[in-house]
Amino acid sequence: MKITLAVEDASLRKPGSACSGSGGYVYVRPGAAYEIVAGGQVLARGVLPPGVAERRGAKAIQGAAVEPTTCAVTFSARLPERDRYTLRLDRGAQLSFGRGASVRLRATGATGGPAVAAPASSPVTGSSPGLPGPVPAGARIAPEDTSAPRAPAFSATLLDGTRVSGAQLWATRPVVVAFTASWCARCPAQQPMLNALAKKYGGLVVFVGVAQEDKPADLKRYTAEHEVPYATGIDTTGASWRNYAVTEPPTLAVIGKGGRLLRGWSVDVDQATLDGVLSGLASR
Repeated sequence: MKITLAVEDASLRKPGSACSGSGGYVYVRPGAAYEIVAGGQVLARGVLPPGVAERRGAKAIQGAAVEPTTCAVTFSARLPERDRYTLRLDRGAQLSFGRGASVRLRATGATGGPAVAAPASSPVTGSSPGLPGPVPAGARIAPEDTSAPRAPAFSATLLDGTRVSGAQLWATRPVVVAFTASWCARCPAQQPMLNALAKKYGGLVVFVGVAQEDKPADLKRYTAEHEVPYATGIDTTGASWRNYAVTEPPTLAVIGKGGRLLRGWSVDVDQATLDGVLSGLASR
């Protein structure tokens, strides 16, 4: 079954562009968890893909004609035949629908319900250049620090086309997210430090670069020129940068195993400081 979830996009984005939106209890963003239930049984689980802005028609706001958009997220689910289903989202929304090849749901039909946890992700191990293989034998990885806040979701399409998410990366070891860009003026100065630590903690800590508003060819050129040893990709939706309040690269985030946000820097950090944090999270 093809399911489209449509909510008002207050940002007035250009139709066809990536979007997020909210309405009632619904907040649509890439990586938001959902589940579909019927008769008390969970039939399907997953995470939402990026939304696409759709034109809703001209509207006058403060005397000016504008064309607000709807953020439509479309995904597919294999469902056994039932008379009615309920779509639950991670912030407590519930929308009911019936059988059919496709269905379109609007946020105005949302009511409060139980929050949904994201499904467990399969760890990513060496499936793309720059991603580590299995955790080395004898490695000492610090357990999940449940006193720390949960890390926001992030995802990117790596330069080889592989799609990865934060949940996949932090499933087995700590993660350093380097929010970067080929056009970043300050990133080249920080790159040697990141390269050195990525090599030092190879296999123990995942380093990953996440860019936005970038072109694959430009980012490939940057990673080649600066000999970046870890996987780097682009989040075309911009959600990862928004989730981590990134306004300008370079910005770093350290996430512990299990997905807890431990440290972050939006200004330059020296190698000794970052090394000291990582040494407490992983060692051989």
